[in-house]
Amino acid sequence: MSEKDALMIIRPFVSAIARDDREAYKTFLTSDIVFVHRPSGNTIRGFDAVSASFTKWRREFSELSIEILDAFASQNRAVAQLRWKGRHGSKNLNVDFIGCWVLSIRDEKLCEIVDFYDKGTYQQQIDRAV
Repeated sequence: MSEKDALMIIRPFVSAIARDDREAYKTFLTSDIVFVHRPSGNTIRGFDAVSASFTKWRREFSELSIEILDAFASQNRAVAQLRWKGRHGSKNLNVDFIGCWVLSIRDEKLCEIVDFYDKGTYQQQIDRAV
């Protein structure tokens, strides 16, 4: 897979998550997708579980934009540096943090996403209301 092909998968996938378009983003996931959340140490396996996790997390935000700051790919792997900005719904707070996804692609779909982000900055922003 070329870098261009990989980015043609990543960009609309990220856009669909930002729009909370579950039907769209689900089309980019394999049935055995694995989501590794490095900040918490959790690993979620399978289409239904990963989709439910994304839906739950996305619903915590009344507004969300995700900007791809940088991305590159080689063969079936890609890395995307992301800037997440939005309004956390339960606390009505603005959040703005940087993250990075390392993605694996199989048959033109995402089969693994490893999530790294600045948990300290994110948590400080959420804890401001406390």
